[in-house]
Amino acid sequence: LSEAWFQSEAVYAEARTKFRRACLDAFETDPTPNFDAQAFFDGSRKPVIEAAARDMGFELAGGKKSDMAKVAAIEAKKRGWLPEQLRFKGYKHKTS
Repeated sequence: LSEAWFQSEAVYAEARTKFRRACLDAFETDPTPNFDAQAFFDGSRKPVIEAAARDMGFELAGGKKSDMAKVAAIEAKKRGWLPEQLRFKGYKHKTS
C-alpha cells in the first residue's frame, strides 16, 4: 500500500482513515517522528490550519497563510501533534 493509494478515490475517505489506523495499530507504528508538519501545513488551507491549532490547544487566525503554517508546524513538532488520519491507538499530544 502506498500514500498514492490512500489518497486515491479507490475507497471512501472514512474507510481509508479507518484502514490506515488499523495498519498503524497492527504494525505498532508511530508516524510522529517522520511527520513533516511544515509540508502538511504548507499544503493546507487556512481553515485546516486554524482547526489544527484549536486541536493543539491554541487559537491561530487572521494572519497570512504562510505565517500561520509556520507557527502551526513549530507547535505541532513541539507538542507531538498528528493529523487525525495518522493517529494511532494510544495517541496523545500535548495541549499546552
